[in-house]
This record gives sequence, C-alpha cells and structure tokens, in this order.
Amino acid sequence: MRNPAIKIRHFSGIVFRRFLLGFLCLLLVAGIKISPYGKHLFGTNQAQACTTCGCITANHSATRAHVQAEHGTGIFHTDPLGLAYTTASVCTPGTGTRGWIAYQFCRHREEFIVFYWFKEHVMAAMMMMTEQLVSMAMNQMFIVGGFFDARMQMETQQLFQQLAAKAHKDYRPSFGMCEIGTLARSLAASQRQGEYNAYALSQHMQDRQARNWSMSSAGGKDLDIVHRWETFRDNFCHPHDNDGDLGQQPICENPAMTQPALRNRDVDYGLVVDYPLTIDVDFADNAVPPAEKQIFGLASNLYGHDVFAYFPEAFFEDENNQDEYIYVRSIIAKRSVAQNSFNAIVGMKSQGHAQTADDLRPYMEKVLEQLGITNAANVVQYLGERPSYYAQMEFLTKRLYQRPEFYTGLYDTPANIDRKKTALKALGLAQNMDLFKSKLRTEASLAVLTEMELQKEHEEVQNRLYGIRSVGRQ
Repeated sequence: MRNPAIKIRHFSGIVFRRFLLGFLCLLLVAGIKISPYGKHLFGTNQAQACTTCGCITANHSATRAHVQAEHGTGIFHTDPLGLAYTTASVCTPGTGTRGWIAYQFCRHREEFIVFYWFKEHVMAAMMMMTEQLVSMAMNQMFIVGGFFDARMQMETQQLFQQLAAKAHKDYRPSFGMCEIGTLARSLAASQRQGEYNAYALSQHMQDRQARNWSMSSAGGKDLDIVHRWETFRDNFCHPHDNDGDLGQQPICENPAMTQPALRNRDVDYGLVVDYPLTIDVDFADNAVPPAEKQIFGLASNLYGHDVFAYFPEAFFEDENNQDEYIYVRSIIAKRSVAQNSFNAIVGMKSQGHAQTADDLRPYMEKVLEQLGITNAANVVQYLGERPSYYAQMEFLTKRLYQRPEFYTGLYDTPANIDRKKTALKALGLAQNMDLFKSKLRTEASLAVLTEMELQKEHEEVQNRLYGIRSVGRQ
C-alpha cells in the first residue's frame, strides 16, 4: 500500500493545479489586480492586449514576461504537484506566486493534515480502533473455540452412545447360542470316554483271539464254544427259534428267566449297535449290564467265531511249529483291523461322561420335547441315562435344526447370527474329523484285504518255486 503522506501530497497537487489554472484565467480575462505586482503591468488602465489600431506587441510581451516571472517557465510542466518545493516533512518557500501557493499548501498538508490531524488524532484513533478490533476478534475466537469444543463434546458423546448401543445389541445373549454351548460342553469328555471304551473292547477281543489266560477261550476252541453256548442259553435264547425246538428242555431250561427284549441280541447288529444313540456300556467300571453281554456275544459271533486250538508247550519246541504260531498271530492282527471299525462305533455310542446325566440330559430332553417326543420311557430308550458322544453329535448336527424354534431364532442381531455361523462351522469341523477317522479305518481295512489277496498270489508263486526246486533235485 502507498504511504498516506504521498496520497495526501498527490491530492493536494491536483487541487493546487486546478486552482492555479482557474486563477490565471480570471487574471488574464478580467484584468483583476489580485497581486501587488499588478501595478507594474496594468496600472490604472483596463488590461488590453491590443488597441483599436492593431496589436501592441510591447504590452503583450510585458504581460508574457511578467507571467513567466511569477509562475516560471517549465515548472508547471515538469512539476505539476509542486513537489520541488517540499520534502517528506519539510516545506521550502519557492519563488513567485506559484512557489508561495505551493509553500502554503505544503505547510497545510505537512503541518495540519499530516502532523496535527493525522498523527495526533487519526493515527491515535486508528491505533485504539485496531486494539479494540484485535480484542474483539480474540473474544470472538474464544466464542468460536467454545463452539468447536461443544461440537467435539457432542460428537464424542454421540460416538460413545452409538458404541454403547452397538455393544448392547451385539452382546445380547442369544438363546440359540446357549443351546449349542450347553449341548457341546460335555462333548470332549464323552469322546474321550468313548475312545477308552473302544480300546477296552479291542483289548477284550484281542485277548480272546490270543487265548489269554483270563478268557474263556484260554483252553481252546472247545471251551470257548461251551462258554458261549451257556451265555446264549441263559441270555439270548428265543424259545420260538428252530421251529420252536429251542423252547424244549433242556435247551432253554428257564424261558421265564430270559427277557423277551434280550432275545437274539447276540446276533442282531441293528438293535444292539446301529439303532440306539447310546449303548449302556462302560468298561471302566466293574458292573456287567445286559448291554455289555450283548456286545461281547455279538463281537464273538462277528469276528473270530472259531478261536485257534490250544498249543501245548511241547508244540513250540519244533521250529516248524513256531512258524505256524507266527502265522496265527498274523491272522489275529488282520482280524483286529476288521474289528477296529466295530470297536470304534461301539465306543462312540457307549455311555458318555458321568456328568452328562445331570449337566446335559435335561436339556436334550427339552429338545426332544420340541420335536414331539414327550413320553419319558421313549426318551430314556432314545437317549440312555448318560448320552453318548454319538448322541450329542446327533443333536448338535441334526436334531437342533429339525425344530421350528431354530429358524425363528434366526431373527436375531447380525452379531449373534455370525456367532451361530461360527459355531456351526466348528461343529462341521468336528464332524468332518469323525468322517476322516472313519475313512482311515476303511483305508486300513482295504489295505488288509489287498494284502490278503496278494498273500494268495504269494503262496501260489512260492509253491511253483518249490515245485521247480523239487524237479531240479530229481
């Protein structure tokens, strides 16, 4: 921005120039004596440039010379603002009328306008005004800052309220999730219990095949058949079988002692193993309930019906007999692979952990209630006293989703729906692991079958080699 003093000088110069031009015009036209110097040019006569007879050159030249003396020759053209007579703060008197007028205007500008009026009054007022404006602006900034603080406070409170509402919505308990969690809390313990029962059954069947001293087959095939016959007659004999001849004495000696529900259970795989969700067996205790007798009888009829004959001690003194006994053990090993699938199924369906009777069974009964099974006897027959790992997986992967309540429960918050999806995926992984183990057992069985077929080819090739050797010796 330009200096205010320069602006004032510029404005004063313009006013001075216009005033001077008007003054000269009046002087020349009217011949008015406004200066003490006018008597030298006009005298007491009217100012005239020419007479009636012609132009008076001398008067004209005198007038021109006087004007030039008073106002200068080139100052009007070279310095129209009169700045040659002044500095920034000091006024210098000039020559002639124009110099005197310029000097007065300079004094007016510097002494009155610049120093007295502007510096003493205007500048002080502007300084006070600036101070007031700055103070007001700062106060306004405090007000604006208060608005910003209020806005941030409101937005923060709104965010907290939104997060609180979202938390209340996302972490609201879901009845469906509680059902899944409740039914799954004894799953691992029951699975471990089933694995132990499968191992115990496998050990029992192996001891029978190997004729362990604690087994009925220790004395050989004949003693094993006698024991199994007695078990059949006392527990599984059906009087109407064999055209009713089994009901005659002395085969089924006491038909009244034989419960109809237990008849032929030593040969009925469907009723003993496949149908029930829970088999009442627990090989960890000393009790022998009817279900365990059924499992043992069925296993003896399915695998290794004929145990190997008794081998006396002298039998092993011959090296050839030693080879035969090793062959017997090879057959027992292959048979154990076939028995493993049966053992695994019985283990999964064996009684669950002891806590399942109180912690789990009442909730499973509620699910059956929603499915329409309300008869207490049917519930006990369906679940058993201690639901097995298989029964728990049956509910978690199938029965829960056969109820209308499961689908109406999907009208829930998105977070709970995601939790249910995750829970179902986890159950799917557990079920896939069971399928994987089943496929491993199937693969092992197929591998043994392949080995048995190859064994036939092996023996055939071996016999040919023996024949070739015999011919060669002859």
